[in-house]
Amino acid sequence: MSNKQQIEESLKSLILDDTRAFVAMLSGEWGIGKTYFWKEFTKKYLKDKGVVYISLFGKNSLADIETEIVTKLYKYNKGLKKYTKHLDTVGNMASKAIGLPINVSAGSLLSLFSPSDFKKIILCFDDFERLSDKVPLKDVMGLISQFKEQKECKVIMILNEKELDKLSDIDGKKHGEIFTLYKEKVVDYNFHYHPSQEELFQAIKEDITKITFCEHQTIYNFFKKIDLTNIRIMKQALYLLGKFSFIESKGYNKKVIDEFVEIALNLFIFKAKSNYTYEDFYEMQKYKSHDSHFCNKDTGTLVINEQHEKNLAYYHKIPYNNANISTEELIYTFIDTHQLNDSSFKDLFDIKSMHLDKENIREQFSSLEDSLLRSFSSPIETIICKIYELLNKNKQLIPHIIDISTLHKYFEYIQEHNKALLPDAFIKDYILSYFDIKPKNRRYSFQIDAYENFISYNYPNLVQEIKQKKVQELKDNLTIKQISELLSKTHRGWNPEDAYILNNIDTQTYIQYLEKSTDFYSGIIAFLPFHMYTNSFSTATKNIKNALLLLKDKNNDNTWRINKMLKEANIDLEEDK
Repeated sequence: MSNKQQIEESLKSLILDDTRAFVAMLSGEWGIGKTYFWKEFTKKYLKDKGVVYISLFGKNSLADIETEIVTKLYKYNKGLKKYTKHLDTVGNMASKAIGLPINVSAGSLLSLFSPSDFKKIILCFDDFERLSDKVPLKDVMGLISQFKEQKECKVIMILNEKELDKLSDIDGKKHGEIFTLYKEKVVDYNFHYHPSQEELFQAIKEDITKITFCEHQTIYNFFKKIDLTNIRIMKQALYLLGKFSFIESKGYNKKVIDEFVEIALNLFIFKAKSNYTYEDFYEMQKYKSHDSHFCNKDTGTLVINEQHEKNLAYYHKIPYNNANISTEELIYTFIDTHQLNDSSFKDLFDIKSMHLDKENIREQFSSLEDSLLRSFSSPIETIICKIYELLNKNKQLIPHIIDISTLHKYFEYIQEHNKALLPDAFIKDYILSYFDIKPKNRRYSFQIDAYENFISYNYPNLVQEIKQKKVQELKDNLTIKQISELLSKTHRGWNPEDAYILNNIDTQTYIQYLEKSTDFYSGIIAFLPFHMYTNSFSTATKNIKNALLLLKDKNNDNTWRINKMLKEANIDLEEDK
């Protein structure tokens, strides 16, 4: 029988099967569900009893407590009026609340109650550790003692005893000391409430059912992993998580969603416990990594930050990649502002989904190759067909996952065992797809040059098409101004890539550049005198000269302008044409 079940059975026996008055204390950590347990207990067992629940939080005097007790008692005992028929009339809060004559104090009324008035009444006092410093704890304990001794009442006290010492001292004594002194005289039964994780989860079951975009077990597992027992914080975290309902309609991979849920819950809980802003959190992250900002300049050792040390305990490490760091920033921005940027999260989820797809495909290739080479129980033909299917299904992603030499290896495996699966058109399309990757998405600089060299050796029939693709890319990614600047700088120094670019711009394109830009001719004038006869730029020189000659022949205006330009630069187009 669990701790919760044992306490439930004991309280049931004391309240329902015993006529004696008593005071029972239900203690436990903050947020562990003590109040929830009591309210569920009353629903289950005390429907025919009058349960008067009093929270001491916000009460500034003993009179406030007595007033609330009287007000709630009246609900269960209409005979209260018999105590008021001979009383004078002046107003107070209790009398106004329940229609009593004025000038009647709640304390006076309570003194008139007899034990018989409490036969079906159970008093519950909650939140002792939140009691105002204005209310002496000994007076509250004295009031509870009166209910037990004089009114023969059954009283339940709910509190976190460990937190009492955090209240202000009274006459040099801490609340904890005062409470311990009176507890020995007043409290008959002391129950320490520490439910199991599964029992705690019953209190948040309804909140979790509202989260529809992830598996509920993912949430339970995370709370269990970090050993979270504070129901209040769980509920707060679940409320915030529910704001991301837009995820449900997007159909993201379960692993992507689960990872997001863990990161989000981690930060929601951290915020609730630390109250750090994102700037504080970011500073703590730098502190955790022993950033030089936090190190002694002379010794290089970490200077201890007590606040960060304390709050690091609330932050649970999750294996992160770069995308997860961005996730943290977005989530914390939401926490600090309560403004949800759907589009930013969607972009992030798309990146994470693609990253996960790549990892899955890479793992599948690795597993299939391992089976092909080492699994003596697996038919080679079956594995070859699976490799082909994986290639055929993921053409758009594979250039981002495996390099071209690895692809070539898979082609060789397939051709060796089932050549019919790989027609020339399939190979050509696949190889060319490596040149469709945008430069900013390439993993290495000059990756395309390496691919071109590989293809020249293994697929010579595709070299010309590859060159055309590369030229097209150069045209697409270089502006007229950049090409003009490239032409101008070659007399000061150049590299093979520069020669490749200029040599692969055809005559018609040079004509277009001259017609579109009034400044492009300055690049031509700077280039031609130095490279008219150099082998490295022979094609570029030829195409530029032809472009100028064709432009001259178009009309008289062009002829005059080009002749003027060439004469000033001392360039003869007809020489060695």
